[in-house]
Amino acid sequence: MLAVGSPMWDTCVLLQQCSSFLDEQKLKEGDAKPLNFSEFQTLKKASLCYPGYVRHTSGCGGCASNCAKVASRLGVLVSFCGCLGNNDIALRFQTDLMKHGIVDLTNTSSSVQNGEVLCIVDADSAQRTFAYFAGSSSSLTFDKYQEKTGISKKAIKSATAGVSVIYFDAYTLLQSDNFAYLAMEEATKNGVLVGFNTGSCGIVNQMKQDMILLIKAFCSILIVNEEEGNALLDKRDVAMNPEVICRDLSRLMRSRNGIAVVTLGENGCWAANNDQPVFFSTEKVVAKDTTGAGDFFAGGFCAALINELDGQLSTLQPDSIEKSIKIGQEIAAKCVSFLGTNLSEAEWETLSCSMRLKKLNSNSEKERKERIINKE
Repeated sequence: MLAVGSPMWDTCVLLQQCSSFLDEQKLKEGDAKPLNFSEFQTLKKASLCYPGYVRHTSGCGGCASNCAKVASRLGVLVSFCGCLGNNDIALRFQTDLMKHGIVDLTNTSSSVQNGEVLCIVDADSAQRTFAYFAGSSSSLTFDKYQEKTGISKKAIKSATAGVSVIYFDAYTLLQSDNFAYLAMEEATKNGVLVGFNTGSCGIVNQMKQDMILLIKAFCSILIVNEEEGNALLDKRDVAMNPEVICRDLSRLMRSRNGIAVVTLGENGCWAANNDQPVFFSTEKVVAKDTTGAGDFFAGGFCAALINELDGQLSTLQPDSIEKSIKIGQEIAAKCVSFLGTNLSEAEWETLSCSMRLKKLNSNSEKERKERIINKE
């Protein structure tokens, strides 16, 4: 699998008396506030020094990166492509990719610092509030001359050799030079299935028409939550039944026999292949932090799907989608028992040991270590 997206450095901070901190910093609970570099660093420092500070985690993040981490831990050979910045965060991001056994295909922008996200989690309610600095995350271009921050047709062809799925996060639509369209087009020409995650309602509302165009033209795997699905189909004023959302999104990909998944959190999900939605329930768990649960679902789902298919969706067995959904749900359920998406090695082992996929994972840990050694 090749994951393409915005390489954000994630810091997740657990706070007591969180509402007081948000008031002091003029933040609204649940928001995602864009900041410049200086503002972001000041806020991050304040959260780490706050009297109600409990603990924090940090590491490589962003939708595509989170998905890649899970798929790699489950034994899929994964590469990651994105644009890093010019500060020490970029080196730490690359080191983190290597730790997860992910092949590093990142490029570097010399003109801006790396993108970062701060997730502030209320220790009492588990409610999340975000702030972010976009930085280099929107600097990747598609250029036939393979410029320093670019990715060429030759590079896409090389990167997708032997790849079953190329997975894009929605923030690639913010890249310059019509990047997402050109990269998806080239991947499709090379016979690779295109997966897409809509990211958030904010980006859906901002890039809705472009998303619809890309989904119709190239996508074979689409993962959204219910709110994003409503926004994408422009039904925000009259909430649609999630079954109908799933059916209609599947129809957008009918020419490629595409799979649409609409997640409902603890209430399960709907999945449709050839516009026949099926509901999948899930066991309810006590959530400590839901950050990244959707990305972890996507990583588990894509890993399991790659395990089931033989290059084409038409080769899937009738129960393959169900198996993939269940793996995604189990991974997401385990994810919410941890803080953030950057787990300790012991937590990763807890997450993945019971999920390892039979075909891919007989030597998954050995292969992951070999990738790390080869990268070094």
